Amino acid sequence: MANIYLIGDSLTHDYNYECYPQCGMGEIIRRYAKDDVKVLNYAHYGLSTRSFLAQGRFEPIKKAIAKNDLLIIILGTNDEVVDNPIKYTNKDKEYLENIDIFCSSAINNGAIPIVVSSPCKREFINGIIQNVHNGYPEALINHAIKKNYHYVDLNKLTMNLYQSLGEEKTKEFHLIYNPNEYKRYPDGVNDNTHFNYLGAKTIAELMLKNLKETFKEYDDYFNQID
Repeated sequence: MANIYLIGDSLTHDYNYECYPQCGMGEIIRRYAKDDVKVLNYAHYGLSTRSFLAQGRFEPIKKAIAKNDLLIIILGTNDEVVDNPIKYTNKDKEYLENIDIFCSSAINNGAIPIVVSSPCKREFINGIIQNVHNGYPEALINHAIKKNYHYVDLNKLTMNLYQSLGEEKTKEFHLIYNPNEYKRYPDGVNDNTHFNYLGAKTIAELMLKNLKETFKEYDDYFNQID
């Protein structure tokens, strides 16, 4: 039996019923894993590559990850926060060095790392989706190609999807609700970053479909997506 380890932030985190209607991609990825594959989600809200390592969250993964396991890394959004020294990393240095720490540990244990760029935020100007991640996705994917890591450019994929669907339709993916529509948001909410179930499902499936195109071992870990 193989394991899939997830490293991520709030976009991949597992949420309980008290957080409804918020949903993370990790919950959807787990649903597509084959019956003999266990998904271990270490994603947690607010994390960057720096804070994930500094808080010791990678230590149990390093000890447990084994041959033929997968390590899926979806971190970057919080690395961009320049005014938070606990989270911030330089996109061309520490960010990539931390990605290498994750990937090299996996490879050294016979596991397979997969790096995933952060999905886009729902930010449109005059009907055009904006790339607001300050070059981190591009730095990550260029580095993955250079290092021969498996990767999914989820930022590019989601930008293309959002542009095709448009500003109004993509509201359906996010925590955008009127006052008292949900108990958790009595005053309403306009969150264009985090996902509800439909958003998490759509974006996670987009990631998995792209992974299947490039990762020949895909069928050993995941079921097909209709």
